[in-house]
Amino acid sequence: MIFDPEIYCTAAETRELDGKDAVTLAGAGLWAGVLSRGECLLEGLARPGQSGDILLGPSPLALTPQTDCHLVAVRLTGLCADAYLLSMGTPCWVMARPVPARRS
Repeated sequence: MIFDPEIYCTAAETRELDGKDAVTLAGAGLWAGVLSRGECLLEGLARPGQSGDILLGPSPLALTPQTDCHLVAVRLTGLCADAYLLSMGTPCWVMARPVPARRS
């Protein structure tokens, strides 16, 4: 076999949080998501995620909105996702960085 997508990573599941209801992301693999609106608390962390932040971590991830929020997440599986999880440790919010404006 020339290419085996299972070796790299596969999108196993998607989830969406929209509003103020708490949600738990479960299942084997690496969860990656973007918080596009609002503030959301990730269990075990003091700082809530804010609009534009990226969520990374293994399940279970218990998310409690602090304001009306929107999060889209995907659960990635495969050897690449597993290797990342081994090096990662604990779940986290990756703070958003502004993208420089493009000059025409």
